[in-house]
Order: sequence, then C-alpha cells, then structure tokens
Amino acid sequence: MKRFSINLYAAVILAFLSVSMTCEDDDLPDTCTESVAEKTKSVNGFDFRTNEVVAVFTFNQDYKTYSGNACQGNQPGGEIFLQIKNVTSQTIKFDYSINYQMGANKWNYQNVATIAPNSIIDVGKIAVSPGIIDQNGSALTIQANQIIYE
Repeated sequence: MKRFSINLYAAVILAFLSVSMTCEDDDLPDTCTESVAEKTKSVNGFDFRTNEVVAVFTFNQDYKTYSGNACQGNQPGGEIFLQIKNVTSQTIKFDYSINYQMGANKWNYQNVATIAPNSIIDVGKIAVSPGIIDQNGSALTIQANQIIYE
C-alpha cells in the first residue's frame, strides 16, 4: 500500500511541474509581426486607332503579411495606388475602367483622366486588395473609351 501512495505522490509532483512549466509559457506575450513588400506593375495603354502606346499605368502596392500568435484577424493585402503617364506630345483625355481578378479576389475602378503632354498624374488610392498586384495568374485589364487629343 505504501508503494502505491509513493508512486501516486511522484505522479502528482510531475503533473504539478508540467502545469507550472505550461503556465510560464502562457505568460509570454503574444506577438504579431507585420512584413511589408513593395509591389509595382506597369501596363501600357494603347490607342488602337494608331496602334501606339499613349499612356503608362503604374500600380504600386505595399503588400502586408502577418505572422505570430497575436495576428488572428489580420489578413494579408494592401492599398493600391495608381499613376498615369502621358507619353505623347499632346494633352490626352479619356475615361477608363480597371478590372482586377485573382481567384475569388476582384475589384474594379473607374475614372476620367486629362493629362498634359509628357506628364504624370497621381490618381491616388484606387483599391484595397488581399491579392498581390504583380502575382502570376492575376488578371489586370484596363479599358479606355475614345482617347481625345487636345
């Protein structure tokens, strides 16, 4: 009978040590680390009447990812910004639509641009997306209606 109580006593001590060690690990602060990668994609805009490039659309994204126990709820993604450069020697005006799709991730942006010759306009933020703007397999299309030269 004594043997049983000694073994049981030893098992209780080991269980207590195990619980104590677990509690100490739980007392460590949870961390969340954010990583940011700058992504850029440029797309030429053509006037198909002349078959010439008239504008360059440059998309910039600060793509954020998260790692760590305290990151629950933080989804990868980032804001997408647009600049458009007129590469002609004339002022151009056009309305345009941008469509992005990668799997179930989709967004659309529409606007009108008037750009002086050889100038750049900063359109600003056009979307917040969990998709990576320059990732293979992503579809980015730009449609512009009639380009007017002034």
